[in-house]
Amino acid sequence: MADDDNVKIQAVVDVEDVPRLVNLFGTEDPSIIALSFASNQNDCYQVQDDFLDCFGKPEVTGKLRTDIQDNKCSWLAVVCMQRANDSNN
Repeated sequence: MADDDNVKIQAVVDVEDVPRLVNLFGTEDPSIIALSFASNQNDCYQVQDDFLDCFGKPEVTGKLRTDIQDNKCSWLAVVCMQRANDSNN
């Protein structure tokens, strides 16, 4: 890893966390680490958004609670389909 790349990572995380990040993401490339982190953050946001659409209070969330009716491929619908089996009838 180039010294300037190491400095870029250390600018946003504690120095002692850098080896763990490299181990977690399997690379020393800070741009790949950043993209992986951003992707994971996006996944977390999407799960929260889908959950709130289904279970959140519309007056608080501003959501219409229509993802399932609109046949959107939401996280909640995917998990339900993954867990469904013949014994659920």
